[in-house]
Amino acid sequence: ITHPAKQLAHALELENGLDGVIQWILQLRREIGIPNTLQEIGLDAIQMNLVGEMAAVDPSAGGNPIKLTSSEYGRLFENAIIGELNGIGR
Repeated sequence: ITHPAKQLAHALELENGLDGVIQWILQLRREIGIPNTLQEIGLDAIQMNLVGEMAAVDPSAGGNPIKLTSSEYGRLFENAIIGELNGIGR
């Protein structure tokens, strides 16, 4: 089975697999004006733990390919606040 990122890289004619896909997405965000962080749209990490707890029990969490704990969801949210790309599961 081919990794989905490799399939996407191939479809987009990118050379560097997952890293190429990430760079393509970052460039697309710059071109169309999508902020790189949640902080840029006014969110902060004050309720990081609450967000993590809510995400862990959300019914849609069961469809995630990687099971995360509430603290991991909280860290993922915190990473989105500051724009950290090397988050959970990477």
